[in-house]
Amino acid sequence: MPSAQTNAVNTINKTRQTMELNDKAPADAGDAIRDSARNILRVTPLGGLGDIGKNMMVVEYDEDMVLIDAGSMFPVEETPGIRLMIPDLAYVLDNRERLRAVLLTHGHEDHIGALPFLLEFGIEVPIYGSDLTIGIVESKLTDRDYQLFESVRQLRTVDTETVLQLGAFEAEFFQVNHSFPSSLGISLNTPLGRVIHTGDFKFDENPVLGRPIDVNRLETWGREGILLLMADSTNAEEDLATSSEIAIEDKLQELFEEAAGRIFFSTFASNTARVQQVLNLAERNGRQVGLVGSSMYRYTENAVKLRYVDLDWNNLLSDQDIDKGEPDRICVLITGSQGEELSALNRLSLDNHRFHQVRSDDTVIISATPIPGNEKNYYNMVNRLFRRGANVIYADLADIHVSGHGSLRENARMLDLLSPRFFLPVHGEYRHLELNRRAAVEHGMPEQDVLILEDGGCLEFGHWNRDFEPGDGDALLSRCLVREGEPVSAERIVVDGSVVSDDHGILNERRLLRDGGMLVCVVNYSARAWEMRGSPVLVSRGALYREEQRDFHNLARQAVAKRFAAMAGNPGTKASDIERDLVRVLRRICRDELGRNPFVVVKLAADNDVSDPI
Repeated sequence: MPSAQTNAVNTINKTRQTMELNDKAPADAGDAIRDSARNILRVTPLGGLGDIGKNMMVVEYDEDMVLIDAGSMFPVEETPGIRLMIPDLAYVLDNRERLRAVLLTHGHEDHIGALPFLLEFGIEVPIYGSDLTIGIVESKLTDRDYQLFESVRQLRTVDTETVLQLGAFEAEFFQVNHSFPSSLGISLNTPLGRVIHTGDFKFDENPVLGRPIDVNRLETWGREGILLLMADSTNAEEDLATSSEIAIEDKLQELFEEAAGRIFFSTFASNTARVQQVLNLAERNGRQVGLVGSSMYRYTENAVKLRYVDLDWNNLLSDQDIDKGEPDRICVLITGSQGEELSALNRLSLDNHRFHQVRSDDTVIISATPIPGNEKNYYNMVNRLFRRGANVIYADLADIHVSGHGSLRENARMLDLLSPRFFLPVHGEYRHLELNRRAAVEHGMPEQDVLILEDGGCLEFGHWNRDFEPGDGDALLSRCLVREGEPVSAERIVVDGSVVSDDHGILNERRLLRDGGMLVCVVNYSARAWEMRGSPVLVSRGALYREEQRDFHNLARQAVAKRFAAMAGNPGTKASDIERDLVRVLRRICRDELGRNPFVVVKLAADNDVSDPI
């Protein structure tokens, strides 16, 4: 049975030639630059610079290309009904013959969520990541949503000792601290110098799982010389150093002791360190643990298999045990810390979970802060949980969450360790990138060497001198220049059911429907005589209040009939012309009489038209 994403390949908008999967796709605009200038290093973000999510960075040197991360992004308010968003893959697909590998920093969805779609479009290169990251990717590719069993053979595990030769790139990996254990930063040694991509990072001297950042290795590379540092900007609005994960344990212990009934603990399923903390707290406080939510099962199972999490599956509570056991002996790890529409905790808040209900003596601990742009969903869920009588503890009320991202102070420390020739802030909305840029300048970097890009922009590094050959020692970094390269397409691609598309017209229609409702007008007429038969039929949904329907319908019918009669007598007039004109007439009436702008549809139904009139 084909997966939804297989269907997506068949139904993708065929008008986008750059997304078609054939070898005859037209050359992109960047071809001219690559043909005219050799020994050029190009850096092009396709996602993650301007948004929180869908991180994807293209790094090229001449005819070799590598991809760092392939993430997705939660839908936002302006994308109603959308399942998720992914980067524009057109540039990668157009240049697939030059792609040598996909390098993953860690296993969060905003860094791996677009991988299944990349693979569906036929990308067949090795995919490298840490053991935990690759385990999660394998689980994702083989679940019922994707069923990409053949693609598993492309997965490769790396560690901090791994060195890969990928065309012109020599790739190495270094330990970083994040809310995902075994997160890796990436070093790409190129003919022009070393490029460092931190991925998501912070400095944590006492991590719950894993090891601290390998400061000695970074210092060594810094002494050797760094051409370009690309560093996480997510927490650029914070100046104080981000706390260690261990810092919240005392507060969590206090909450466990105070809870009289069941504890529902919600965090990102991929936050393996937090999951282990909760397991430890549950054991310490005499509570058995249950898991609720498919991703919580999947991530935890993978972490247990790889020995990142210590859990005996035989002791897990069943759904029946969670509802019937002693409340003060129960702790449930549950998905939905962002209020995602179909998540387990959100369903609990709506009282439509198939197994569980919120009780008045339940304590709900939400150990996460809302992702920027997702605040409304998050707080709506919190409100509903309160209405159902739960004692809800969230990050605004108590220190129960620690960010996985470093502050400006930690970015300054990274700059000190590496002393890069150029610095490019990545991972964040535009304000985060700009604040990180300003902080680097204030920290002492020359302003012209601190760069800023948004998705689709391109930077080129080189010497623009045919007599200068890469490998000339110390002059390599000091003489390297940077210029703006040819931009590429970086539209938001939406995943909506079985369709993957860049057609945002349907989203505009949905926003109009959501904000103003819909007004449909059907005009029956004689195709031979071009005469209206009866009065226009008006149907509205969410556009008219009961008390205004009669007067509005009378006014609208008169205006439609008058305009139809005026246009029907004109030679050469087509039904489609009249429909468009009547839409304008009805929109004007709605604006003048109602002060609103519903979505208006007009259909002319001829007496020989047997199609559905609407």
